[in-house]
Amino acid sequence: MGIAERKEREKEQRRNHIIEMAKQVFFRDGFESSTMDDIAEVAELSKGTLYLYFKSKEEVYLSIVNQAQALLCDKFEEAIEGEKDGLSKIIAIGAVFINFFREEPDYSIALNYFIANKVPYDPENRVSRECHENMMRCFHLVIETLKIGIRDGSIREDIDPMKTALILNVSSQGLIQFIMRTEDIIFQFFNTDPKELVSYFFDFMQISLKK
Repeated sequence: MGIAERKEREKEQRRNHIIEMAKQVFFRDGFESSTMDDIAEVAELSKGTLYLYFKSKEEVYLSIVNQAQALLCDKFEEAIEGEKDGLSKIIAIGAVFINFFREEPDYSIALNYFIANKVPYDPENRVSRECHENMMRCFHLVIETLKIGIRDGSIREDIDPMKTALILNVSSQGLIQFIMRTEDIIFQFFNTDPKELVSYFFDFMQISLKK
């Protein structure tokens, strides 16, 4: 391994170390309350060193969001691989989406903050572009899966794949956020297990899409 290659690898390792330490800070204190000083302290680096790798707190945060987006897309792709038709694939994607927000609550909060546009999109920033590319990768995967279902006859042919993908995305996110905020209330006042609500949502979604 040459000197330049070794230095690049060390730089990438240091960058990944900063991201991992930043997760501790952001997930503990929240994005708005966290500072570059906090990250530098946990990472045991000077703030000046931190700025050699990231231009701002937002860029560090976007690196975490990018990890979350990429992981979610990978899980989507894994889930649809063994399914026989488009409708089954869409149901599998929905299940992954819901489970992801249950199993990865910190990543989920990061994604929600990003989706709410609390961290503005900057086309000149590489990390910001990668976040949006991964977001669109997930979105287009859903669109293409809907098209597969239309072609194989498992999904109604009168739907618009792009608009339907948007509605599914918004509905799923809304349900997740609602459950995360009001899980105890749902059970106490409506005598309903939130898991049953999720199952009902999947059934409703399947009936709506099925040919």
